[in-house]
Amino acid sequence: MSPLSPRPASRGFVLPVVLVVLVVMTTVVLFNIRRGAVDERLATNVRQFVTMETAATYALRYCEIMLTVSPPGRAALPGLPDPPNVVAAPPSNGPPAWRQWANWNVTPVGLPNPLHATVVLAPDLLGLEVQRAECLFEDATNELVVLNTTPNVANNATDVPPNWQKYRITAEVQGVGVARAQSELRISLN
Repeated sequence: MSPLSPRPASRGFVLPVVLVVLVVMTTVVLFNIRRGAVDERLATNVRQFVTMETAATYALRYCEIMLTVSPPGRAALPGLPDPPNVVAAPPSNGPPAWRQWANWNVTPVGLPNPLHATVVLAPDLLGLEVQRAECLFEDATNELVVLNTTPNVANNATDVPPNWQKYRITAEVQGVGVARAQSELRISLN
């Protein structure tokens, strides 16, 4: 070829290939960024859920101790908290006391309510993003049934010994969400 001869026509296939690879890589990067953001939101939700559940369980254990050291119907010993407010358990066909807004300190619209639930002042809850913690104590002694275990006698329900009490404790905490935990405690008042 001489320097004056025309150049053969070039096909130029490198530019379209580079553009296609660039579009594919950009799509993959954007997909991974979006996936990372979704994963971060999911992790935050799980952390908040676990935090609220942990706080509710902690408040429940705190209230169980309150009920054990100062049971209702007894005068509080010096240095111990006063006995908590207790709500009577509803009859078997009624809704549970913990489902009735009238038994909690705040109504659904945020208005104050007469105190039935006991506000928990556990200092360790403050580090768990908890704004409010309460326990509702129900006297569920009427639910106790003692079976007659005398040989050769049918198992018939008898009266409950007067020294046993049954309490249902529901703890509710509010922070980034609301969580509840519940337990039953049987106490012998001997």
